[in-house]
Amino acid sequence: MELKIESKNNNKLHDRLETSFLISHEGNPTPTRVQVREELAKVLKKDKELIVIQLIRTCFGQGKSVGKAHVYNKKEVMLRNEPKYLLLRNQIIKKEKKEGEE
Repeated sequence: MELKIESKNNNKLHDRLETSFLISHEGNPTPTRVQVREELAKVLKKDKELIVIQLIRTCFGQGKSVGKAHVYNKKEVMLRNEPKYLLLRNQIIKKEKKEGEE
């Protein structure tokens, strides 16, 4: 898997870096959000726990995917700004179990 940053935008209002990226994964399935977060953390030299993948779209038949991510400086800001479903998808928070569930 090869990741290339297409664009970066510093959003001061939300205190985050908004990025667009391109992933080449010829002959392999689309990488998971966890794999992409780890690769982004290496490229941007940031903590992977402060990266939220917004979306990953695979280009049909090309072995490439495009995506967007938000990179935060503080966990508190991330938890306040990002929707809960994205935090769950990125495995940043765990699903709360209701009474009676195992």
